[in-house]
Amino acid sequence: MNKTWQKAWVTVGGLALGLGLCVFLFLHVHLTTHDFAVAAQSFSIGPCLVVLFLTYLLMLMGARKWALLSASFHGAAGREPSCGFFMRHTLWQNWIGQFVPPSVAIVAGRGLATRTMEGASAKEGLWSGLWDQGMEFALLCGFLLGAFGVLGAGYGWAAFFALSALGLGLIAGGARVGRRWLPVALRPILWPALGWSLARVSLTILRLVAGIGATGALLSPLNVVVATPVTGLLALIPLTPGNLGLAEWGWQGVLAYAGENPVQAALYPVAFRVLVFVAQSLLLGGYEAFLFIINGKNKG
Repeated sequence: MNKTWQKAWVTVGGLALGLGLCVFLFLHVHLTTHDFAVAAQSFSIGPCLVVLFLTYLLMLMGARKWALLSASFHGAAGREPSCGFFMRHTLWQNWIGQFVPPSVAIVAGRGLATRTMEGASAKEGLWSGLWDQGMEFALLCGFLLGAFGVLGAGYGWAAFFALSALGLGLIAGGARVGRRWLPVALRPILWPALGWSLARVSLTILRLVAGIGATGALLSPLNVVVATPVTGLLALIPLTPGNLGLAEWGWQGVLAYAGENPVQAALYPVAFRVLVFVAQSLLLGGYEAFLFIINGKNKG
């Protein structure tokens, strides 16, 4: 069996596992066709547009952070080789991340894209992607203190923010101490890169809160916020496309533990996944059309 078939079987197997986990979850919480019908009718256009806009900002921030890392890692060779290069590849990587483990899509996609830059190698792009993802994961973990305070002790918003600030401070302190052991190219841009990463993590949490209104889910915004860093740990288990099934079980488990209705806790991650996929597809298609028009005018 050649490598192409092996990859195909791995992808199909991961998809089957993810769908199986979703079906098992639906059976576990006794979801009915009526529940799905009500969820489908609960989408609200206004909040959906907010999610679309926040998704655009996330992609834009990701592209700008990549540009910063690229210029530092690759020097002159890391400058944007063509109009919209970083934004276009960021959109593609995140869209493909719905069909393969997201971290794999971004890191591998970063390597393949960097290979097309004159004077930069795919290996350098892979390392850039790993550091990019690593910074965001570390900062997301900074919110765990606040999450555990709410889930374990029943604290409210004020304690969540205070404990999360403490957690983020510890991450920043660790970065300051460990800066001397970082790659030389990363040291001068460490704080701007962490700033972009924190902005993206915060925007991701805000988008999930906006998703409550967009999907019509009957959930507490605080519980959705505190569930985000806990379920984010599932990114360390890249078994299924887009963490399909794993993410749904994680969200349902954390939200139900926080006291939410089990059915609502199961429906929300499914509805939000569909919403984000539609948003990313619209942005990708729109940006490809924009570049087609721009390139056509330049040729003319």
